Formats: sequence, C-alpha cells, structure tokens
Amino acid sequence: MRRVRLKFRWSTLWLISAAVISAIEIVAAGSRSQEFLVAPVDLKSPQSVDQKCLQEILLGSADGDSVLVIGNPGDLLDGEVHVALTAIELDATSASKTGLPSRLPIAACPQMSVDSHSHDAQNIAAGEMITPAYEPICEETRFYFLQTEVRSLNPGEQSMIHCRLAAQTRRVKIFVDQRLNYDGRLKDLIQSTAAAAESELADVVQNLAGTVTDVDQDHHFTVVITPEIARLGNGRTPVDGLTRPADFIPELDRPVGNASDVIFLSSSLEPGDHLRAVLAHEWCHAAVFSRKSRGESGRGIDEDWINEAIAHFVEHRASGSATNLSHRIRSFLRNPQRSPLVVQDYSHPEYWRHDGCRGAGYLFMDWCLQKSGDRVLKELVEAPSISAESLAEALDTPFVELFRDWTVSLGQRLAITDRTDDERAPSPVEWKLSSTSPQAMKLTLGGTCASYVRIRCPTGTRWSISATVSDGRKIQTTLIPVDTTSFHQ
Repeated sequence: MRRVRLKFRWSTLWLISAAVISAIEIVAAGSRSQEFLVAPVDLKSPQSVDQKCLQEILLGSADGDSVLVIGNPGDLLDGEVHVALTAIELDATSASKTGLPSRLPIAACPQMSVDSHSHDAQNIAAGEMITPAYEPICEETRFYFLQTEVRSLNPGEQSMIHCRLAAQTRRVKIFVDQRLNYDGRLKDLIQSTAAAAESELADVVQNLAGTVTDVDQDHHFTVVITPEIARLGNGRTPVDGLTRPADFIPELDRPVGNASDVIFLSSSLEPGDHLRAVLAHEWCHAAVFSRKSRGESGRGIDEDWINEAIAHFVEHRASGSATNLSHRIRSFLRNPQRSPLVVQDYSHPEYWRHDGCRGAGYLFMDWCLQKSGDRVLKELVEAPSISAESLAEALDTPFVELFRDWTVSLGQRLAITDRTDDERAPSPVEWKLSSTSPQAMKLTLGGTCASYVRIRCPTGTRWSISATVSDGRKIQTTLIPVDTTSFHQ
C-alpha cells in the first residue's frame, strides 16, 4: 500500500490582546536555529516546538492547577517523540519580571454527544420493531467468498460461503450460511435485521453517506449472515460485521471480489440496539465503497482511520445507539498517549480493531462535524480518496491545526469539569509540584497522540514550566489554567 505522508506546515502564532498579555518575547540564543519562545502557552496563544537539536523551551508559568496538553502531530511511521518536562519555582521577584498573567480565560468547550440519541433517530424506541412484508423463503442460493486473513487479496486465502435466501424486503435480500441451524434464534436475527433495514435507519445512512450502488443489479442490497467472519484476525477480537471494498469493484474476478453490493453480519449477533448499530455501520461502508463501482477515474486509497470514523459517526446518528462506540471511547480516553488518531492501515497487527484508535477517530470526526455541519461529510464521501488531506481541504484548515484544536478541546474538559463528573474527559498524567525536591517528568508520545498533564501547584507558589524535545521533532503545547470554581457548581 502506498504510504501517504501527512504534510504539516507551521501554525501561525496569534497574539493575545493587550488586556491579557503585554507581549510575546522571542530571545535569540546564538543563532536562528536556537530560539527560545517565551510566552504563556494558553488557549489563545498555542505554541509549536520544532527544534533541530536538543533544546529547552520555556512554555509559560503556572500559579495554580493547570492542564498541559502536549500533542505529537507527526506521522505514526516517524516513531515516538520523547519529551522531558521541568518545573522551577519562581520567587516573587522573578515572577514579576516574566510579565506573564497569572490566570487567563478559558473558552467554552463544545459538548460531545456520545450518549444521547440523535434527532434523526430519537423517535426510534428501544427494541421497537416494524414487520416488513416478507416474501416466502425460496430455493435461491448464492456463493460468496470471504478472506481468511485480514484484507488478503490472495485467491488461495478466500473461503467460499454457500448461502440460501432467508428473507426479502423492499430494500434487502438476507442470505444465511447453510451451515447454520435454522432455529428460532436465527429466525429472530433475520426478522430483526429485515425490520431494521426497512426502518428510518437506512434513510439516515443514505442522507449522510449516499446510496449503495446495485453492483449485481438484483435491485436489492444483500446481507449475508455467517459465522465465518469470526475467524478473521485469528479470532483475537470479535468481528460483528464486515464490508469489503473489493466487492464493489465489478472488474475484480472471484474469489478476490464478489461483484456484489453485499455486507456480512456475524451470526452471533442478537436482536436489539447493537444489531442496529452494526447494520448502520456496515451500510455506511457500503455506501462509501460504492464510489469504487461507478467507474470514475482518479480514485485513490482511503485511509482506514477516517473511513472507520465516518462509519462510526453515521452509525451513531442512524441507530441512536452507542453500543458499538462506548467501549472504544473509554479505551481512548483511558490511554490517549497510546491511541494514535491517524492509522492509515488498520490491518497492521498492532492496530487491527484497536479500540483506542477507533474511539479517537469517532471523537475527532464528531468534533469536526460539530464545527462544520454535515456538508463536510458529504464532501468527504465523494472525494477521490478519503484522507487527512481531503478532510483538511473540506474544512479549509490544515490538518495540523485541526489536530491541535481537537486535543485542546479535550484538555478543556479537564480544565473546566471535575474528572469524576465527566466520563468523556481524557485521563490525565498527574504532576504534583513540590518545593522540597527537583521537579521533572518524562513523556513518550506516538504519532498523532496527545498527553494531558494535570499540573498541581502548592498554594501560594508559582512555577516556570519548560520542555525539551530531541531529534528535530515537532510537538504542540498548550497550557490551560484549571477553573476550580466550576467543580462545585
């Protein structure tokens, strides 16, 4: 797979008004390659550190609890960035010479709608089913191929599934693996799948992600229920649904492609909210992959992280359920410094169905679309390739700036809410400063990861916060004063 590299450019350092800060002072030390940036690194004056050699950077001062957001906007393939933080206590004289304000206002933090139903799905009662008009089960059978290894295009690594038609509605044909016992449980799964397909779920997916091309020209969208997908990835993590880009490219011969608008659902699924969420997720993939069947030239390779982020966003909006999201969001928030946002190929063993990465992708996409509205989503799904670059183009903002603003929005949640009251705030690294011992901390961040350092200052003290970065790597730093008064409102 062609390696797509993210290209970043310097973010513009914008000034705070004179009422907030007097100046930003740049002190040259020896040469232009050795510059110390002296400024309060807060929400209104973020700072990027891009050094060619090991260099200490003065980030700002703190006289109360603060949250320091450190982001690594670099490519995942560039490896980890190592950051060393130091804190030096300032006396009253040295503190006054810095000219730095003690407190700065905190901007409003946008709310993330993770647990609430969307307006498109709010009238869907939990467990509500509608009975579609079924046609009788007939003798129609089909053969579908499914890879035995993750994303394998090797014809020798494709297994054949013999299916029979179990139900047909206005929109879908539902086939079941003939190895399955046609018992009451399977009948309930078939009926629930058909009912969900005939509900407004499909309309919401279509409005957001587009229509599914009728690749096999049978006038229906095909759903295959099978236990086969559970074997993918050696069964390390459960796979509830699968949609393959190759199936939507008619020119690909079997067994590599099925030349059909088809999705695969696990036979272990149970009727209910989770089934609806998985169906919406895979339906969205099918709509996005349908671009590949339309014959347009210049189609590029979609990046996995943003493809999954779109599907999770649409899934939540269409199904009104977080059953397929909540555990992924929690995994990311528990360990953000080890959950990269941008993973171009999820088939890598380290990132195959990585919950933290998927949680990061959803929260980022949700944040972007809260800012821009659904128009950006429509532009994305019709782009020649879905990537960080195409997202930046749709939002008319460099990706490096989007990454900073998103990580800062998460840091704000720590700064304006009590961690125990906000399950959607990232877990911070605690740094308790003390006047009786040296103050230092070391952090390691992967590409497109961020760390959130909760700095706790003893009452009545003030500290100068610095960082060192080696190997010529770029980091983003933002220091946010904590609003402790909001904890008790």
